[in-house]
Amino acid sequence: MTYEERASIVAECRLVDEVVSGPQVVTKEFIEKLRIDLVVHGNDTSDVNRESWYSDAIELGIYREVQYTSSVSTSLIRDRIHQQLEAMSAKT
Repeated sequence: MTYEERASIVAECRLVDEVVSGPQVVTKEFIEKLRIDLVVHGNDTSDVNRESWYSDAIELGIYREVQYTSSVSTSLIRDRIHQQLEAMSAKT
C-alpha cells in the first residue's frame, strides 16, 4: 500500500486532525513547529530504530505504538471505515 493510501485511511479516523509526512527522525523542533499531539508507529520497529527515530517524541511522552497484527490488513480497515461512513451517510 502506498503512503497516500495509508495516509488516506488514517485521515478517515474521527480524532485525526491532519496526517503529515515527516522526516524519518522526528525531532522536538518538528513536533513543536507542527504542534503535534501524538506520534504513532507500529510495534514492529526495532529498539534501535525506535530510539533513533522517535527519542524526542518518547521524551515528550507523546509517542505511542500500535500492535502489529498480521491478521488485520489496511485494506480490511479501509473497507470497514468506508462501510461505516456509508452507513452514517444513509442515516442523514
